[in-house]
Amino acid sequence: MSKYSKIIVVLLISTIAGGLSPDPISILYSMIEITAVWIFSASLYKKNRVIGYLVNSVLLFVIMMQQAVLYFSGEYVTTIMLMNIESFKALGAKLPIYLFAVFVVIVISLLPMKFSQLPSILSKKISVALSVIYFIVAVTLSFTVYSLTSSFSPIGSFAGTIESIIIEKYNTNLYSRLENTKARKAFKRDFIADGVTRPEELPEQPNVIVIFTEGLSKELIDTDKVENLMPNLAALEQESLSFENYFNHTAATYRGLRGQLYSSYQHPDGVGNTITAEKGGIISIVDVLKAQGYYSEFINSEPTNKDFTKYLNSLKYNKVVSKKVDRNVTDKEMFKLLEKKAETIEQPFFLSMYNIGTHHGFESPDVKYGDGKSDVLNKFHNYDAQFGKFFEEFKKSDLAKNTILILTADHATFPSPEFKQAISSDQTDFIAPIPLMIYYDGVVPQKIDAQSRNSLDLTPTILDLLDVQQVNNYFLGNSLFQNEEVDAFERVSAIGDNFYSTAPNRSTLINPDDENFKGTIASIKDYYSFAMHSN
Repeated sequence: MSKYSKIIVVLLISTIAGGLSPDPISILYSMIEITAVWIFSASLYKKNRVIGYLVNSVLLFVIMMQQAVLYFSGEYVTTIMLMNIESFKALGAKLPIYLFAVFVVIVISLLPMKFSQLPSILSKKISVALSVIYFIVAVTLSFTVYSLTSSFSPIGSFAGTIESIIIEKYNTNLYSRLENTKARKAFKRDFIADGVTRPEELPEQPNVIVIFTEGLSKELIDTDKVENLMPNLAALEQESLSFENYFNHTAATYRGLRGQLYSSYQHPDGVGNTITAEKGGIISIVDVLKAQGYYSEFINSEPTNKDFTKYLNSLKYNKVVSKKVDRNVTDKEMFKLLEKKAETIEQPFFLSMYNIGTHHGFESPDVKYGDGKSDVLNKFHNYDAQFGKFFEEFKKSDLAKNTILILTADHATFPSPEFKQAISSDQTDFIAPIPLMIYYDGVVPQKIDAQSRNSLDLTPTILDLLDVQQVNNYFLGNSLFQNEEVDAFERVSAIGDNFYSTAPNRSTLINPDDENFKGTIASIKDYYSFAMHSN
């Protein structure tokens, strides 16, 4: 084996992964970084072989792991990825591939490496100095959230992610101890703006079903790039109140579900972080509807995931139910269970479900799209087919006469390379337009422009439709049926410690130093400081 085999393999991996990056300049940064690692570890190897080898192996492991993640996801390791690492099973059928990639990266990083003389173009001292300077600059820049360079540097980006996790964990502990009474008073409301009257076709207390689709960007329904991909959802859009230019206000699933139900930003993320829901001095739509006499249930698609089940129980539904199986529940089974529960539970009810079949990395076990070669197209086409069967039966049932059916998403589709390639999508962020469709018997179909507003508005919109206006709350969103009261929060989305503007109708990373958003971001952090306390 050549003494340069290790470095050659690392260069090859970085070139392949970098070619899939939104900006090819990442390849250049990777090449510089690998060269710097080689020079730096070579200098250490001359003084102490063990230290030189360990430094070389660890740094090359970080670079290769970053490149592997870039290859599969389209971006380097993020805060959300690491904080949700306990939910690795949610990667579905692709999990063995990812684990094998990790194994290969570990093996390559541990390969022995023999160092020859440093390049003669530069002296040893200058070469080492340049390498050290590069690392200092790359890592330092990574500590500025709005740094493009940190996105291109594998080691710098990783350092920035670790820093973000440390800060977020620290802030979580801080906010859990800090009660900001002033902020509590500032955010408290005693009403929901009235933008629509409950339709005459509905009883005084209609049932409500909310379907939270896992990772569904609206372009999957609207796109003309893939013919007949989701025809049933496209048909629902034509039969309902459908909102355009409506964005997810956060990601991933834990934040997405809880954030929409509470109309709030949720600081804690990751498995098991249920403190906001358990102790929160904020309330959810579940709380409000319970006070109105509603019974509530949530249908769980991951019965074997103890952390997710614990999380769902923290959302205060009367009951969390699922199919008794030792695996994830398929989308086909979920819609059958939804149909069964809607027909048998007491009324009036607030019934929610979240499917897992369209999650990143999953494959369709049932319906395939076309030749069945695209896992991405297959799983969304299957979900659409299963919903179509449910919706057909729903419209025939007596429930349709007194039930509001709402279909939306926990967040946008994760912009992985395979997703973007499958439908020729130009989505770059985890923030994008998502569907929100409201159907009831007798509804007059209409497309409503949400004007770049986000999913903080889901709960106020539902309550407005139910004519529930006089209620104490800490909602950050407003009803989409009215445009008089639009807060800055409704056009700012949060992922980890990054914030995004969704106006005008596109997602843009916010520079923390941007004076136009400093006040909004400061207010969000004030919100965190009281939302984790009991009343």
